[in-house]
Amino acid sequence: MDGSTSAGGRICKTPKAARDNGPSGVWLPANAASGECRLQVSYVRSAIMKKIAFTFAGRKDRMHSQLAYMARALDEGVVDEWHLWNFARNAEDDAWLRQTFNESASLITDGHSVTYQPFAGNVRALALSVRARSDAHLLMRLDSGELVEVVLGAFENTRSLLRIVEGSGFAPHAPVQSVAAKALDPAGENSVMVALEESMLKIRLGGQPLFHLRTPATLITLVAVRTGYGALGEWRRARPPTRVQLKNTALQHYKGFRLAYNYYSSARFVDSVFIKLDDDIVFCDMEGFKSFVEELSNSTDLVILSANVINNGVCAYLQERSGFFANENFGFEYPPAGVCGKLWESSSLCERLHEYFLSNKERILKIATSLDKRVEIPLVDRFSINFVGFRYPIMLMMTLALQYGNEDDEHVMTRSITWHFGVKKFIFCRFVVSHLSFFKQDETLNAKGILMRYAALASETYGINDRPARRV
Repeated sequence: MDGSTSAGGRICKTPKAARDNGPSGVWLPANAASGECRLQVSYVRSAIMKKIAFTFAGRKDRMHSQLAYMARALDEGVVDEWHLWNFARNAEDDAWLRQTFNESASLITDGHSVTYQPFAGNVRALALSVRARSDAHLLMRLDSGELVEVVLGAFENTRSLLRIVEGSGFAPHAPVQSVAAKALDPAGENSVMVALEESMLKIRLGGQPLFHLRTPATLITLVAVRTGYGALGEWRRARPPTRVQLKNTALQHYKGFRLAYNYYSSARFVDSVFIKLDDDIVFCDMEGFKSFVEELSNSTDLVILSANVINNGVCAYLQERSGFFANENFGFEYPPAGVCGKLWESSSLCERLHEYFLSNKERILKIATSLDKRVEIPLVDRFSINFVGFRYPIMLMMTLALQYGNEDDEHVMTRSITWHFGVKKFIFCRFVVSHLSFFKQDETLNAKGILMRYAALASETYGINDRPARRV
C-alpha cells in the first residue's frame, strides 16, 4: 500500500514527495482545496499489513473450540499472529495457559512499579531477550547470598549499571558498583546472557561483555525483572518467536487491559490490522473471517468493525430483522443506547438462541452472505466488543484515552473515541461468529451443554487441537 495519513476518521493519501522528503510521524497541513482532511500525520506503510489477533484469556472450557478456529485462521493466513494475554481468573486456568503455551511465553512489565517479577530460577546460565526503550532491570540472587542488580539503559538509555545489594533485603537504588557505556537498542530486541563461569558472574548485552563480578556462587537461584520510568518491557527466553504468543503480566482486569493497548501503540505495529476477540468466541465462520480482515486492510475509512455476533444485543436486533430466525419469535429489542437489554440478562434466552443457531447454522450463514456489508451503529451508542477489528490509529486513540478517566475499554472504544475523534463503527454483516455468554447470563446458564455442542461442531469442521503453538 502507499504511504497514508490519518485524520478526521479517514485514511488520506500523502503525496509521494512528502513521504520521501518528510520524516515519519510529522504533522503536516492538508491540502485545504481537497476538503478531505484537516490534519495529516504522515508515515510510510509497508506493502503488506500484519494481521494480529489478540485475546484477553483465558477460560480453558470457553477456549477449547476457539483453539481450532484460530489454528485454522493461522494456517490459512487469515491472521499472522495470535496473542493470548494471560488474565486468567483462577489458578487452574493460569496453569493451563502457562503449560500449553510455555514455548511462546513472554513477560510484559509496565514500567510503573518497583516490584520485580520472577522470570527464572536455579540456573547456571540464562539467555533471554528484552524489548524496552530504557531502564530494563534484572535482579539476580546467587546461592552465595549475594543480590546483584543490573540496569540496562539507565539515565534515558545512555548507560548501564551494576549494583550489589547488601544484606538479604532489597531497596531501590543501591550504590552503583560499575558503569558501562553500552545501552539498549530501543527499537529492537536486545539479547542478554547471564552466566556463572570461571568463578565469575558474567553479563553480556547484544553478545558483547557488559559486566563481570567475581563470586563463589555456583547457582543463580532467582532471576527477576522489571522496567522503570514508564518504560514498557517485554521479556522472553531466547527462543525463535512463534505465531501464537502468550503474554504474561502481573496486572489484571482493567489495568491489564490498559497495558495491552499500550503495548500495541509501539511504532513497530504501525502497519498492523488488529482483531480483538473474547475468550468465549465459540464459533467463527472462516470465509467470513477472511472477508472481514480484507475489509479492514483495504478500507479507506478509519473505522471500528464488529463481526455479526450471535449473542450480542445490538446484533441480535438486526439479525432478527434480517431473517436469521425464521419461524422463531425472539422479540429482540434494540438495547437502550446499546446497553444491556433483555438478551444480555437472560440465560434462558441465551441458551435458546445458541440452540437455534446450532440447528440452523448453514441457513443463517447463507442469509448473512446476502446482506449489505456494513450497518452503522449510532455514534455514541455503546456496543459489546466481543469480536472487533481496527487499524493502528485506533490503537493510539485507545492508549491515549485509557490514560485518563474511564478505564472500561469497551466504553472508551465504542463511546469515547467515537465521540471525540469522529470514528465510525459498523457491524460487518457477512461475518458471523458466536459469543457464549455475558456475566449476567452466566449466573444460571447451562454453559457445559452448549459448549459440548460447539466443541463437536469445531471438531467436525476443523479438528480440535489444544496446542496450536506447536502447529504453527
